[in-house]
Amino acid sequence: MSSEPTETPDDRAALIKRAESGDRNAVKELKNLYRDQPGEFAEIACSPVTRIARRLIAQSLCGKKRENPLIEAGLLDRAETMEKDLAGPNANPIESLLASRIATCWLDCHILDALTKNCMENGGSWRAITFFDKTRHRAHDRLMSSIKTLAYVRKVNLNGLLIRVNHVHHDQAGAPTASSSHRWSILWPATS
Repeated sequence: MSSEPTETPDDRAALIKRAESGDRNAVKELKNLYRDQPGEFAEIACSPVTRIARRLIAQSLCGKKRENPLIEAGLLDRAETMEKDLAGPNANPIESLLASRIATCWLDCHILDALTKNCMENGGSWRAITFFDKTRHRAHDRLMSSIKTLAYVRKVNLNGLLIRVNHVHHDQAGAPTASSSHRWSILWPATS
């Protein structure tokens, strides 16, 4: 195997596939290839985690044997579309992360609704029904918390945060005041 960085997109895709399959040399090659772009490497390395989590959630409804691959594919596609729609074209990293979280929580919430209903309809024990219902409520709380957090982040516009450190206050004559050293303030949203 060559230690030279791969140049073409097809070679990079093959390298990523090898790394995802457990080839440690491919991982080293990818790290080397993206050593000057750590954000790009993290995106390549971590994006499968979200896909895997969503696939596991969808499979819990469709069964381990994947009895209904159409439903699984539809749920996963809807979650991906929702993530892109919520993030928008100019999302900052926090908004992107929250959009991804909302889409995953949405999927989890709806799967647990279906599992709870299935347990009730198929004569599940009171204990099983209670377990699914509590789990469903926790999933709903996570979804609502993620939605509220995204709304808050957009409302306050974190890009506008300005922190002034060691800002010196001046009196009306322009001289620094004695009590102004080593002060800091947060201006939200940022003003000049």
